[in-house]
Amino acid sequence: MQITCDKVVLDNLYGEIAKSVVTIKRYNRTGLVNFATGFIIYATRSEVLVCTDHTVLKQGEDTYVYYSDGTARQAFEFIKRTPCGHAILLVSVQPGERRQYPVSFSTVQAKREEICMIARVNHDGDPGFMSGIVV
Repeated sequence: MQITCDKVVLDNLYGEIAKSVVTIKRYNRTGLVNFATGFIIYATRSEVLVCTDHTVLKQGEDTYVYYSDGTARQAFEFIKRTPCGHAILLVSVQPGERRQYPVSFSTVQAKREEICMIARVNHDGDPGFMSGIVV
């Protein structure tokens, strides 16, 4: 199925959500293991909560969140698995760091073309390499 949209509409949508989308990278002793995406769901001056797919988290590996401005902070498991298969990461904010922006939520009914969601990518029944993608 082909999806068509005006470039200006897509550019505006990107401008609205880009600051809330993060890249999540996992490292072990030998270096980068894997990466995925997620989005900021809550942010205060002292902490940020990031939603991603639960398959992103692995025991024995360090997880880092890379914000849209290029800065990175180590993240820790806050909720390992929600009922819908997501994980929530907790990131501490240091004094003086730039404010992070969560996505906004609404109870207003949305049309199909207005929905932005996080979803798993499956390949041959297994979660794909980028298993926490904003689509």
